[in-house]
Amino acid sequence: MLDTEPPGVPRDDDSVPAEFVAPPDRGRVYSSDRRVHLGDVDASARLRLEALARYLQDVATDDADDARLGERSGVWVLRSVDVEIGSRPWYHDQLELTTFCSGSGPRWAERRTTIGGVRGTAIEAVALWVFVDRVRGRPIPLDVDFFAIYGESARNRKVRVRLRHDRPPPNIESRPWPLRVSDFDVLDHVNNARSLEAIEDELAVRLPGQVPFRMSVEYRGTVEHGDPVELGNTGDTARRCLILGFQILKREFAPLEPLGRRRAYGRRRALLGDRVPAAARLALPRPFRRGSATGLADEGGGGAGHYKS
Repeated sequence: MLDTEPPGVPRDDDSVPAEFVAPPDRGRVYSSDRRVHLGDVDASARLRLEALARYLQDVATDDADDARLGERSGVWVLRSVDVEIGSRPWYHDQLELTTFCSGSGPRWAERRTTIGGVRGTAIEAVALWVFVDRVRGRPIPLDVDFFAIYGESARNRKVRVRLRHDRPPPNIESRPWPLRVSDFDVLDHVNNARSLEAIEDELAVRLPGQVPFRMSVEYRGTVEHGDPVELGNTGDTARRCLILGFQILKREFAPLEPLGRRRAYGRRRALLGDRVPAAARLALPRPFRRGSATGLADEGGGGAGHYKS
């Protein structure tokens, strides 16, 4: 999700706005140092969205590995992530990533992450991860090991897994998005972070020079080998802020789960109503005219890990 309100301002278009809770006084909080490398930045030497997604994904994995959280029965799959970008890190910046469990549900958990550096706190993120059976691919209950490690920091805070973004409207403008061998991870589907490359590319094509400072991404399903993928977008300039939406669409495939009585747009055929593996909306700095190239006015400027409890 993208809008033009500064970080911290509630979004009036979200039914369930993201909550960036403060770190707990007690319980597990994990920190890791990381340097911004050449492959992480764009032509302006600022951290790319795809690299940011990798940072968030990696520190979550590092925390789980450090805590010896077992995955004998299941694996963690990212469902959604909300990010507020106060300032984008630069090439060679030394960063500290701090993460903790901020809540849970029967089969999922929420993770908060803060990225800071010499320029101060730069990025706040909150992500929802679902615990999935590694064989059947369906959500399963969190086990006792999870609560033994993260229960205290979660503070009995309950979170919901409901998605907020609407499905794409009929006749959405879209273009093919080619898949590469390097897009696929060990689970044999397109890695979550790779989806942000498509979003960055569309943003550069349609709004050159614009930099989002708020982002909300939902992963509704998987993109697998051989899937014909299209990248679509919608825009809404009727409000005082600009909102752009990007959808990664899969055509001519059955839904991941039965959706009851499915309604196709206009005709009952496999089209946009079938599967939307990823949906994202980005916040841009200000209303603009197409073709403008302005950035954020206030943009300033693998390591060791440790945790405290």
